[in-house]
Amino acid sequence: MRLLILSRAADEFGTILVQAGLDPGSVVEGDLVRAMERVEEQGWDLVLIDAALAGGAALDLVEPLAVSGQPVAVAAERPTLPLTLRVLRSGALDLLPFPPDPGRLRDLVDQVRGHGQPLGAAEPGAEWVGASPALVAAFRSASRLAGSDLPVLIRGERGTGKELLARIIHRAGPRCDGPFAVINCGAVSDAVLESELFGHERGSMAGAFGRRVGRFVKAAGGTVLLDELDQVSTRLQAKVLRAVHSGVVEPLGADGAETVDVRLIVTVDQDPAELVRDEVLLPDFHDALVGGEIFVPPLRERGEADLKLLVEHFVRESADRYDRTVNAVAPDAWEVLLRYPWPGNVRQLRGAVERAVLESTTGVLTAEHLPPDLRRSAERMPSEQSLLLEDLEKRHIVRVLELAGGHFGRAASLLGVHRNTLRRKLKSYGIET
Repeated sequence: MRLLILSRAADEFGTILVQAGLDPGSVVEGDLVRAMERVEEQGWDLVLIDAALAGGAALDLVEPLAVSGQPVAVAAERPTLPLTLRVLRSGALDLLPFPPDPGRLRDLVDQVRGHGQPLGAAEPGAEWVGASPALVAAFRSASRLAGSDLPVLIRGERGTGKELLARIIHRAGPRCDGPFAVINCGAVSDAVLESELFGHERGSMAGAFGRRVGRFVKAAGGTVLLDELDQVSTRLQAKVLRAVHSGVVEPLGADGAETVDVRLIVTVDQDPAELVRDEVLLPDFHDALVGGEIFVPPLRERGEADLKLLVEHFVRESADRYDRTVNAVAPDAWEVLLRYPWPGNVRQLRGAVERAVLESTTGVLTAEHLPPDLRRSAERMPSEQSLLLEDLEKRHIVRVLELAGGHFGRAASLLGVHRNTLRRKLKSYGIET
């Protein structure tokens, strides 16, 4: 197996190739001019391009290589969703974190041997920050689904960026010129939601003083995002599923049906299979969406490196927005930021950093600039090295119940889980409310 790797990290890649069992016949070239000469040689099984080589100029080689039939992939130290979409659209087989995991590189080589074909996608309109394998996996899934018209299910805790990802998929897909309609299913009753989605005729229900056109009809040629699908009754889920499959809706009180042409994206906070078990999600709905499922990892699963990247990004973003000067984050602030569990994920982190930037007057962000509740919670958090995962979860649930004043529904919302799931966990841990 002959690999041509375009990167200045020759020693690092040499070790990775040996660990992956791919060393014989492989070449690592760090000079772009010589690299362009080497790619013209025949017989490369795979060309792997470091996105940082020559200030990113090496990425211009992806498309011509792919068009010529040469299998090509890209490795990036900070693999953003826009970069993933760009290289996959250009014909790359994959975008790997840098340095690539030897096992993942080996899997890619096996894919080449099996003559796997890349899937394209269009340009994005927004960017995420992070380089953890879990986030890159979400990038990869979104990139492959964006160019299709398949319905998509985005799973992730509150604050992880599910709606942002849905908007990116819409903008990068074939319906980008059409409307993007967002319906927060948890904010309205079932009756109101049904009217909002499908429309109604005058006099069909209490308060229906005129005709209403539903979102499915209004969003023709575009995308409908049903946020918090797990808050929708299974009866209404069945009606949504019929509308998407048949391409027609029946407004409340109407004699006939109306044609609809939309792409459906839905979000849920927890594992769809668990929602099906709890009879919250209709099995047929899950079956229809399973091929388009994307998992957005919570912040705690993305690792310390991603959290630091996000903090630095939000510090710069907030400093620019409010015309403040913040040149550094003090060690005591890092200690709190890294210790806190971030139940509200990226959204909560952004708010905390924005508050700290506004509080800072010395150019250095310290722990005292962070929200007081965050500091107190971080101080009470036990050391993860000394506890089993179930102990951490039990303590966290008890703490959230305290914060919610014992209010069961609010605690479930803060935890980002369905009430039935929280009930099951309370029972298994022997926690009484």
